[in-house]
Amino acid sequence: MASMLITAMPFAGHARPLRPVVAELVRRGHDVRVYTGRTCTAMFEEVGARALPWHTPPDVDERDFAATFPRMQGRKTFRQALINLEDLFLGTAPAQCVDLLAAHDEQPWDLLAGDPMALGTRFAAERLGTRWATVSPIPVWLPGRGIPPTGLGLRPATGTLGVLRDAILGAGGRVGMAGVARTYQRIRRQAGLAADHSSFVTLWYSPQLVVAAVAERVPHLGLA
Repeated sequence: MASMLITAMPFAGHARPLRPVVAELVRRGHDVRVYTGRTCTAMFEEVGARALPWHTPPDVDERDFAATFPRMQGRKTFRQALINLEDLFLGTAPAQCVDLLAAHDEQPWDLLAGDPMALGTRFAAERLGTRWATVSPIPVWLPGRGIPPTGLGLRPATGTLGVLRDAILGAGGRVGMAGVARTYQRIRRQAGLAADHSSFVTLWYSPQLVVAAVAERVPHLGLA
């Protein structure tokens, strides 16, 4: 039996896809703790895991983000998306790290695995020098040769014009996310870590192991 700690951002779209993963680990006899917000603890306790609610970060209710983070107004603009990333996903990471280090002091884990958006997972693993895995309940958006920037709904292009398109879009994306990259380096310092070379796309994922969510069947793509 292994001691496992799984992190999940406290939103239905993140926690619910991780619930069956946790349930299967419990079924196989592992001791599983799940670090998440208080609104999501019950769903993991129902499948036999031990819930560790957020303590140091401000707790979040996804029905009213602005109550906790006043700048998050639910507006559908690029600037609002950057604010959401900076205040919620990046901004809570050092506090998540504090809780995770305390959990490790109380009971060291054999495996740390996390929701990619729960960035405290990375910080705690780096602080402790332990290996960690990403378990992604959302589409994996790692960069690659011939892959257009994520979030635009574009298929890989072919030919000279397609390569030029992706190069231009990629350069524009890096400029647009420069502020987020600076915020990431700042919060690393807050978490007691040195600067690293992660890009906006790669900072969310473990460099050691990424376990991706996969649909059971997508008939029109011929996938099973």
